Amino acid sequence: MVYTVYKITNKLNEKYYIGVHKTTNPNDAYMGSGIAIKNAIRKYGKENFEKEILLISEDKQTAYDLEKQLTVDFDKSNTYNMKRGGVGGFEVESAKLGYQKMVEKVPPNVAGKISFDKKVGMFARSEEEFLKDSRKGGLANRGKPKSEEFKQKLREVWKLKKQAMANGEPSSS
Repeated sequence: MVYTVYKITNKLNEKYYIGVHKTTNPNDAYMGSGIAIKNAIRKYGKENFEKEILLISEDKQTAYDLEKQLTVDFDKSNTYNMKRGGVGGFEVESAKLGYQKMVEKVPPNVAGKISFDKKVGMFARSEEEFLKDSRKGGLANRGKPKSEEFKQKLREVWKLKKQAMANGEPSSS
């Protein structure tokens, strides 16, 4: 696997998109995952876009560093990039999927008895907080002092979970 930094240019208006793609074939047909570039390709047709490989690297960080340098002007009208690069969109989407799976694991009997805030992974975190932690490998809050409110919410959720298991209801794990 290699990481490619690529530039996709609209031949009709010179607007461009810069991204990173993990692949086994640097010359594949991949044309980006950003919303704006996808919409533009749909609007103007794939034949009106040209893909240029700017870098091929086995090092992920090198690729994302170059993407970050090249997307300094992401907020200008001549680009389809919607944010500065250097992070990687797929990891964020994967984290969102993980968040949804986590929320779905809450047993129905427990879900009806607790608020949505408690149901969010039993740690009363919003989706935004979950995604932030996921991008840091889930370690962002490890070792940090927990508030009494947080500890109480956690106790309540575990109490409900234990009651559900004692009643023979399906476990959330």
